[in-house]
Amino acid sequence: SSVGTLRIVRLLNGNIRTLKSIDFPNPVPDEARGITLENTFFRVEGEANGPTLTLKINGVPQLSVTDTTFNSGGVGIHLGSNDTTASHRADNFTAIVQ
Repeated sequence: SSVGTLRIVRLLNGNIRTLKSIDFPNPVPDEARGITLENTFFRVEGEANGPTLTLKINGVPQLSVTDTTFNSGGVGIHLGSNDTTASHRADNFTAIVQ
């Protein structure tokens, strides 16, 4: 299987800074079970609790970092691929700030 990357980043004045990142395995296709790269869905959660930012995949925390740059503002999600044959999509994105 190939490996992707999960990142928590900060965007400030047009500059993107990676605060923390990890390698994260892409799904392994299993045609017999109907698992393909095209139909594998993940539940992605971003959580801001004070200055602590956490990224979860399927309810499991994967990354956490503390960043005190902002005490208010917006949040967003970015999906991408270095492989032009792959497709990433998001559905029902919601941000909850505590």
